Amino acid sequence: KGKVQTIPGTTITIQYLGANIPNPNCADCSSTTNILLQKGGVDKTLNFLCGGIAGKCLDKLSEFDYEVTLTSGTETTAKVSIKQQ
Repeated sequence: KGKVQTIPGTTITIQYLGANIPNPNCADCSSTTNILLQKGGVDKTLNFLCGGIAGKCLDKLSEFDYEVTLTSGTETTAKVSIKQQ
């Protein structure tokens, strides 16, 4: 969390901002995981959402011609896979 890393072979940086993880006893609450991508002074925050009444997860988002997939996350770490579109 908070570490800035450069995506290899690019000028794009990625940073895990954090997660909002609800109480596990809440049946219709949702969790969010936020990741920041930066390229050439442009910031894009990817907000991954999981849970809620439908229980669906939005775990794949695209920005700067890259697809970012959240594979796991906690309050302190996030693991993503990144591929060019």
